[in-house]
Amino acid sequence: MKVILFKSSSEIAGTKEEDFHFEGTIRVIDLLEMLEQKVKFLKPYIYRKEGKIVGFRFALIRGEEILKLNDSIIDGDVIKVLPPIAGG
Repeated sequence: MKVILFKSSSEIAGTKEEDFHFEGTIRVIDLLEMLEQKVKFLKPYIYRKEGKIVGFRFALIRGEEILKLNDSIIDGDVIKVLPPIAGG
């Protein structure tokens, strides 16, 4: 599976792309744990101090679908990590 990081998420991670391989399906929450292990700088952006995952810090997109933490993903998916967008 390919994870593509955009703008501030790629700047934080120091990379624009990461590859992960696994068998079967995993949940998005599992992907976040794998991503945090591979790209240590992302940890404060994924987890609160008490170890709970921060919701809505980044949007994870597969195709045109916004993924939720318990959604299933497969090894062949391409997941885009988009930073929050603010306007005024």
